[in-house]
Amino acid sequence: KLTVKSLTGDVDAGSGGLTFQKVYQVQVDPDTREVRVSSDFIPGSGILATTFTTGKATVGDICVAAPQGDVIARTGGIVQAPFNGTPGQNARVDITAGSPGYIGNIDAFGSGIIGGTINLDATGDVNGVVFASGSADIKTPQNINVTLIAQGPVNVTGGTLTGTLISFSSISVDSGSINASLQANTVSTGGTQNTGASGFGAGNAAVSTATSAAADSSKKSDGDKTTDVAEDEEAKKKRPKPFLAQTKARVTVNWPGRVVPKSN
Repeated sequence: KLTVKSLTGDVDAGSGGLTFQKVYQVQVDPDTREVRVSSDFIPGSGILATTFTTGKATVGDICVAAPQGDVIARTGGIVQAPFNGTPGQNARVDITAGSPGYIGNIDAFGSGIIGGTINLDATGDVNGVVFASGSADIKTPQNINVTLIAQGPVNVTGGTLTGTLISFSSISVDSGSINASLQANTVSTGGTQNTGASGFGAGNAAVSTATSAAADSSKKSDGDKTTDVAEDEEAKKKRPKPFLAQTKARVTVNWPGRVVPKSN
């Protein structure tokens, strides 16, 4: 578990960079007790929890707290990156800004916050970009302006909500005012949804479409089948008849200096 905490100030993930860090791994063979040392080059910046490119280790949790300040994850970012391909949906990213009596903001514009299960808790505004391979929760009494994509459920509690929220599961919003685009299989909202906000559930839309199609089919089946057959026969008579045709033409192609006739 990676923990970063500032007791009286901000936590800033830094400006980031495009560098690689050489990291050493020490392993002890359980049978022979032989000590082996290997190394790996790990890319990344900001506050990063990762794994070696080999092995089956799972990525560790990240906990960032600034009880009397802001948490800033702009260019550097706060990231969980399992380079060995091990799923990290259950790995947690817990970020807390502010406390009773202190206003703390979470600013993630830029590289943003990327992880498994993400929980953002602030007493001030929450802004930026959030990507969660698991679920995502955001809670603040102030305003929220995020671009959030999550594979699991999304729960948001706050003041005015703007931005875009996308979940491959569900979205639940309890906000004073909603000016955000909400896209998920199921969407539930509490508060005032203003003009321009769009919330729809892909699953609900599919169910609605299927229900309409079933209703149309039912209506057709309930009608006079004899009449339907007669109408079909009449329609067939009015269809244009197929025809076979053969055409011949003569084309003359003029090349410089001579004339070459060509037929097809």
